[in-house]
Amino acid sequence: MYRKPSDSVFESPSPLGVIVNQLELLEHDLITLAGESDVSVESERIDAMRREVGRISGVLSRLGEQAESETYETIDYVGPSLRMIDLREKRTAVAEPRLAGIRVLVVDDDLGICQSVKEILEAAGCDVSTAHDGAEGLRCVESTPLDIVLSDVVMPEMDGYELYTAIRKTQPEVPVLMMTGFHYDREHVIKRSRLEGLGGVIFKKPVDPNRLIEVLCETVGKRAGH
Repeated sequence: MYRKPSDSVFESPSPLGVIVNQLELLEHDLITLAGESDVSVESERIDAMRREVGRISGVLSRLGEQAESETYETIDYVGPSLRMIDLREKRTAVAEPRLAGIRVLVVDDDLGICQSVKEILEAAGCDVSTAHDGAEGLRCVESTPLDIVLSDVVMPEMDGYELYTAIRKTQPEVPVLMMTGFHYDREHVIKRSRLEGLGGVIFKKPVDPNRLIEVLCETVGKRAGH
């Protein structure tokens, strides 16, 4: 029997609120202990955790709204005969004027990631092309005028660091952003690229459209400022 969540689930301080507070303290300690060391990757991990907490809060909020109205949206779970409550965030594709006409190359050996990122950026107004490994990505960079490159970290033929350094040699004016599905830098690809001037890192599983658009807008703004 379904029971309506009590109001205390959504009151503050909630367990999620405690997690957010602890993340704030953790970030403060990290910066204090690191001193002048580069902690950009670690800070991005903390930001990623904040975003996931936000996603959980959103799910709880939508669940509370549906319970309050006693109206439940459902989606197929295993065929049409078995359905589950749909708590996914409803997104409306919105054009982003700052990205209108921006030429973006997405480089990732995961075809699903390539397609999803392409769809998000095209909805924002970007002109998007894709490549499925580092070597193909470099060929695209050499043959196609581009404004930004979004590259995966771990890829066959040529990893993100190798692609980034190759682009810097031939077209240093083209900013490169890296995407990774992992919250650790096993091969130190991101760390090494950061030392060479890498602009930013996006954690991509799942792809956060808002974060993706935000980082691209920041990159476009910085480039325009130069």
